[in-house]
Amino acid sequence: MRTLFLVGLLVTLVQFNHETLAQTPVVTGARITWYGNYAPGATKLVKDPNSTTGERRISSGILPPSTNTDRIPFDPDTRFGFGYELIGNRTNGPVSLKYVTKIPAPGVLDAKTGQRMTVLENTYQNLALDRKDLFCGEFLGDYKEPPRGIWILQVWYGQRMLLEKSFTVGNP
Repeated sequence: MRTLFLVGLLVTLVQFNHETLAQTPVVTGARITWYGNYAPGATKLVKDPNSTTGERRISSGILPPSTNTDRIPFDPDTRFGFGYELIGNRTNGPVSLKYVTKIPAPGVLDAKTGQRMTVLENTYQNLALDRKDLFCGEFLGDYKEPPRGIWILQVWYGQRMLLEKSFTVGNP
């Protein structure tokens, strides 16, 4: 009787762990689908205490470039970046990603602290693994006196960098 109970318990635990694992998304990689200048379909400004300006733009309905390019003209209205898709198990469970932007010297001015920043990080939570509209981008209009040079955009999942793309902004 005790053996039957232990076997039943083991089967139940295996089933429970299998169902739990099946619902937990696992990101195994990512793939860039486009890169260059893009246009937003819609943009809204939200408060973000972690932003250099205290606000962050959220764009949606992104219109990717007709031709990929990593050479970006220097203009305050310029938006550039890349679209991507995540690779992994296709569940509806959410994932959290970190976007890192590396900015050439002298960096951008943090309006809150007055310090120059050469690395910016933003975390995005509750992203569905199977979304087709994921992108990582920058808007030069968000910064006072953005520098020309090589800007690097990265997407991280936990401690692992999934994607990295560099852009030459202006004539460095």
